[in-house]
Amino acid sequence: MKATGVVRRIDDLGRIVIPKELRRTLKIRDGEYLEIYVEDENVILKRYSSFSDIKNVCDRIVSSINLDDKIIVIIDTEKVVSSNSSVLIDKKLSDYCKNLLDKRETIIQNNNEVTELLDLEVFKQNYILFPMISNSDVLGGVIIFSKNSEINEMDRKIGDIVNNFLIKNVE
Repeated sequence: MKATGVVRRIDDLGRIVIPKELRRTLKIRDGEYLEIYVEDENVILKRYSSFSDIKNVCDRIVSSINLDDKIIVIIDTEKVVSSNSSVLIDKKLSDYCKNLLDKRETIIQNNNEVTELLDLEVFKQNYILFPMISNSDVLGGVIIFSKNSEINEMDRKIGDIVNNFLIKNVE
């Protein structure tokens, strides 16, 4: 465990404040959920992912969908949770991808432009991104992308079905 040198008092309601500098460094956004763990006498705060409970479901979904040369990726708000390309699992989302999620709308790109959806994964690719929204919170999303062919109506329908199924299972 790494010491930060920050000391905070617990207020009358049992709250503590995580300093802005620390939140900025760790990229913890306002309204984000943190999970609380206890280990020996240590209290540990960890980013909460709604997908931790349904990771096996996500894995089964992506392994059962065959989209030819296309890759399907299920993401939370920070990283890849599941994919039919094992090298992408746990890759962090790029800031560009996080900004797309924040727009809260399905976004399709079919002009084969250079895009960085995942950190350090810059490709010419077509993609469609479905943000997963539940109770007005962005939980993650589903991305289908391809380096070789355009995203078509069938890809859109499959992505929409997967996204809606996951929303129902995460709630």
